[in-house]
Amino acid sequence: MELQTTKDLQLDGRSIVIFTTGANTDIKYFGESSTGDWVVDKDMCVDNVIIYHKDINTNNNTIYKGTYIDKTPSGIARWTIKFKDVEVLGQTNSNWNEFVGDESSNPIRYIDKESK
Repeated sequence: MELQTTKDLQLDGRSIVIFTTGANTDIKYFGESSTGDWVVDKDMCVDNVIIYHKDINTNNNTIYKGTYIDKTPSGIARWTIKFKDVEVLGQTNSNWNEFVGDESSNPIRYIDKESK
């Protein structure tokens, strides 16, 4: 499925959306996945983890969704995000800024959305 922006995602609740090229990211379709070393709100409360994975070798952008489990410290003011039940939502030709709808270089976004 081709996804253009976060508005195309069918989600309920609050989500953290993370841009990565794969560093410190371990995607598992069964069991616990993680992506790490992020500066996030230490009191964040989210339901979903959305990964925008840019493959720098192929230039493919794959969007993954998982259910948030927890976060653990990975450095000073940095966290590893843990999630489960990973599924591929689709691909996007949109760059990160187009996908999230703003021009900030921050690799973390939060969105609140209800499915329709």
